[in-house]
Order: sequence, then structure tokens, then C-alpha cells
Amino acid sequence: MNLHCDNKAAIAIAHNPVQHDRTKHVEVDRHFIKENLDAKIIQFPFIQSESQLTDTLTKAVSGKAFHDPIFIESKISSTPPTPSGPSVPRFAYLLSGSKGDLERLWRTLRALYHPLNQYIIHLDLESSAAERLELADRLRRDPMYSKVENVHMITKANMVTYRGPTMVANTLHACAMLLRKTKDWDWFINLSASDYPLVTQDDLLYTFSDLPKDLNFIEHTSKLGWKEGGSKSKAIDDGPWGLYKSRKQDQ
Repeated sequence: MNLHCDNKAAIAIAHNPVQHDRTKHVEVDRHFIKENLDAKIIQFPFIQSESQLTDTLTKAVSGKAFHDPIFIESKISSTPPTPSGPSVPRFAYLLSGSKGDLERLWRTLRALYHPLNQYIIHLDLESSAAERLELADRLRRDPMYSKVENVHMITKANMVTYRGPTMVANTLHACAMLLRKTKDWDWFINLSASDYPLVTQDDLLYTFSDLPKDLNFIEHTSKLGWKEGGSKSKAIDDGPWGLYKSRKQDQ
């Protein structure tokens, strides 16, 4: 360990095998330092007074000294180095709920929240106006969401049947909103108010940090194999009118 010293007399005294009572050392400290010096645990390299960092704590130092490269202050305004390794990924979430889902939707948002991500919140048209107003008020009053501005609500509620094209239309609507807000996200995740994460967002971001950003988790294939027999056994079509109805029902 190096103890930089700008006093040559003090360095000479420390290396002197003969210690005198007139030197300004407390006796216990004198022996302790001497033993460590002899054991090569500590060393006393000489340093110029103008380069002595500890002077900033014990005496007045001119501003010119802080421009010296040895002072960390001289590096604050310098250009930060380019970060190495993969960049941290970002997720975009659509969190959807319906009538009576306000508290569950809020709980899911709390559990999934991370300031690097983006969020679209939707309570569909079957929920009451009071629920939607309460959700909007909570988002507005939350200090974190207000500061980071990464949680957005679909204020004009859509009717979603969850079994027809209205679900796809609502998902595409959320994606369009997210893309208008920012394109700084890598993967889109669609969840409902009844979902709850089993891992933290920090763990999820770390896990995805080594994956290529163009990787998707949708299987594109026309070779259905054993699935082909059951893939078209039942079709649900709520038609385009399902987007505009005020109640959920199969057509």
C-alpha cells in the first residue's frame, strides 16, 4: 500500500532505524507504522506538493490544481467512454382488464414496472366509467409514473371480446400508440389483469440482454402436422361490428 507523502523529512524519519523521542509521533503509532514499513506492507513514495490530493481536505487549493489530470474533477466534463457489451433490452407491455379488474390491473402494473420499459394500460368498455377515471387519476398522481412518463392509458376504451378480431385490433391499437410515443423498445408483451410475474423485471432484462434484438417467439410455419386436424374445428368470428358493440357476446 502506498502512502504518498510530500514531506521528505517525514519519509526519512519513517525509514530511520533509530527513533528519537523528540520526533512528533505517538509511541504506539510509531511502532505500528515502523513494523508495517519493515514488512513492506506500506511504502512512502515522495510526491510533489502540487500533486498531493489530500491537500484538498486540509488546506486551501487554487482552482488551477483541479485541471490537473490526476484530479477526478478534471475528468467530469470529458466524454464518457462507450459502454462495452450488449445494451440493456427494453420491453413494451399492454396490460388489459375489464369490469371489476381495476385493483388487479394496478397490482400487475406495480409488479411489472421498470423505468426502462413502456406500458399501455387498457380497461375495456365493459368496465365502468368510474373505474376508468380512478385508473387515470392514480396514474396522474403517482410520482414515479409522472416523472418517468412511460405509463400510458387508452382513454377511449375499446370493447374486447378476447375471442375474436377485437382482441387483435386492440393489440394493434396499443402497438401503434407505443410506436407514436417512442420506438425505444425491443419486445412487446401482452398481458391481462389476471397475470402476475414470477420473476422481477431486472432478472428478465438481464436474461434478455444476450439475445439478438430481432428474435421473436412466434412460430411461423405452414406445416401443422398433427395440429392440422383440430386447427379448423371451430372458428369464432365476431365480425367488424364487434369493435363497436357495447356488450360482449358471440355472433
